[in-house]
Amino acid sequence: MLLKPMRFKDYTWPHNPEIYAVEYRRQIAAHKIPLGGWYLQDLGRTYRIFRGEGTFAGERAYEEFQTLAEVFDQTGPGLLVHPVWRTVSAYFVTLELMEEPKRDDGRRIVIDGTSPILSCTLREDHYDVLTDVQVKAPAAVEMDVSAELAVREGTDFSAVKAAAEQALASFFSGRRLGGPVLLAELGDLLYHVEGVENYRLLAPAADLAAEDGTLPMLGRVTVTEMEADDDV
Repeated sequence: MLLKPMRFKDYTWPHNPEIYAVEYRRQIAAHKIPLGGWYLQDLGRTYRIFRGEGTFAGERAYEEFQTLAEVFDQTGPGLLVHPVWRTVSAYFVTLELMEEPKRDDGRRIVIDGTSPILSCTLREDHYDVLTDVQVKAPAAVEMDVSAELAVREGTDFSAVKAAAEQALASFFSGRRLGGPVLLAELGDLLYHVEGVENYRLLAPAADLAAEDGTLPMLGRVTVTEMEADDDV
């Protein structure tokens, strides 16, 4: 398959790069949640990076490099035309020349002045998908939790209470952004704490509905021992 030569601005490569790589990037913002964990926000795709590596050969090898270096010295973006990838507006950000030592017939190490190895990087000027991004902090919604626990015979209530408080803190760790908090979830959480035989959830009184941009946070926690007569 015969490919057309690659071109940037007014410079056309005499030979296409031997190695050509395209790097895609996505911008991620990490937000810390007060007294909790964190959440990640996808800001969308950002610029791509095009990297190429090849060899200039022949008597005009260094002249070709000088010509390309003059293009590198120019400011501003230019059109990058690749035989396979679509044409993009890009900045020329790095240019590197390396001379590779070789042996001649006399077994001496020499620098091959006719085949310098070239490496260059171009960065895309813009990406149409990412046009307007606004980062907003979530609206914290505190929920007080109050519950009575009945523990199994021979179980220390203080240890069960500490385990229940830890379970509630983990439940409200920040991963519930925009999601609901159901009484059934809280009840199931308390019931499955090691040592709990029964429970009564006193607060909250109702479910918290799901809402975009809201972050359920744990407020005041009250865990008391259920009276024996109240144990159902």
